This record gives sequence, C-alpha cells and structure tokens, in this order.
Amino acid sequence: MSTYTLEPMPSTHVGEGSVAELAQHVRAHGSRAFVVSDPGVRAAGIVNTVIDALTPETEGSTHYFWTFPRNHQLADADLSDYFKKGVDKTFLEDKWMLEGQQKRMDAAPDSPSVDINADAGGVAARNIVARLLEEEQRGRAAGE
Repeated sequence: MSTYTLEPMPSTHVGEGSVAELAQHVRAHGSRAFVVSDPGVRAAGIVNTVIDALTPETEGSTHYFWTFPRNHQLADADLSDYFKKGVDKTFLEDKWMLEGQQKRMDAAPDSPSVDINADAGGVAARNIVARLLEEEQRGRAAGE
C-alpha cells in the first residue's frame, strides 16, 4: 500500500454538482488542484483524454503529435488555453529527459535497457516489430 502526504487545500468540494464546478476550482488553485475521481465523473459526462501519436523520423528521432480533446465547456477559450499551457508544460518537462536518454543510448548503443511497468506499451510495440521483422526475414529466406 502506498502512503501520500498532502498539504491541506484551501477548500474541499464534495457531492452532487461539484464536478460541474471543477474547471473553476482548478483555475482558482492553479497547479495546486488535487482531484480524486471515480466512475461518476465519466458518468457525469466530463471526459478529458490525452491522445498521443508517435512516428519515427530517423533511428534516433521521433515526431510526437498530441491532442487533449474534451467534451465540456467547449466555448471557454480561457479553459482551452489553460489546458494547452498545462499540457505544453508537461511535455516540455519531459523533453530534456528524453533527449538526454537518446544521447546516452547513442553514446553506448549496446548497453542493456531497464524496462519498468510504465514501459509496458513501448515494450509491447518493440516485441511486435521484432516479431514482424523476424517473420519477414523467414519469408525471404524461404523464397517467398
């Protein structure tokens, strides 16, 4: 079991109707918003999803496309800007780390990688590509 220590928030909102006021409270508290959710949020019709699309450019670079669609408060330009700035900040925080990883991989290409649970999607994709390449090589060797 994990234990987390949280600093007290200036306000807490619970109960029916509180989800409808979520964007207002997030804006008011900036990066200090803390949301505990359950399936009721989706049932209330509030859906935010991050969609990522990556495509290789070279052996050591990838194009990364993302979108953050939502189905609520679509006409709220301030909320759109708020979400965009938040997602931009998150990706830029990761950028230096990803570029650093690539530099290390380029410097020592034969070093083993250490995969963690969060790497499950990438590991699965690499395994699929390896399997497809192996099948293609077998087909070539068999004269297909």
